[in-house]
Amino acid sequence: MPDPTTVALVSVISSGAVGTAGVLVAGLGGWRQRVHDRTMKQEDRRQERLEETYLALVSFVERRIRQVDAIRPIVEPHPKPPEITAEEIQRVYSLVKLHASTEVSKLLDEFNDVGTNVHTADFAMRMLEDARKLGRSVEPKTYGVEDEVNQHVRLPRRSRRAARHREAAPRPGAH
Repeated sequence: MPDPTTVALVSVISSGAVGTAGVLVAGLGGWRQRVHDRTMKQEDRRQERLEETYLALVSFVERRIRQVDAIRPIVEPHPKPPEITAEEIQRVYSLVKLHASTEVSKLLDEFNDVGTNVHTADFAMRMLEDARKLGRSVEPKTYGVEDEVNQHVRLPRRSRRAARHREAAPRPGAH
């Protein structure tokens, strides 16, 4: 028969080991729960930022489209386009660069380039229209906008052929 002191000692040690194991398992489980909670909170914040970014982007794109539509409206009267401030543009670009994907950022840049090209073409066309009204030369190269006009204004097929013919024809006095 084992010694009663040894039995008591083994009993105390095994109880302590079981208690320590319980504390360690509970602590590990709590730590895992805190890591999980932190990860979920980070994901929630990321989703909120994405939502804010895409709402701002959609609003900006819609207003920019209405601005471009108002440049040369097909149907008159056309409502005044909404104003977009420089601060709004900067905010949308900042949000997109920080939170959106690289693909969305590139699409925003391309979209803005199209809007800029439309404004540039409209400016060139207004200059030519004003010159025509005043009886001045309407040659785009006179105003330094030849590239913009060529890029944005497609001549009818017959006019393009005639323009190529004029370019190819020898000039008087040229050898």
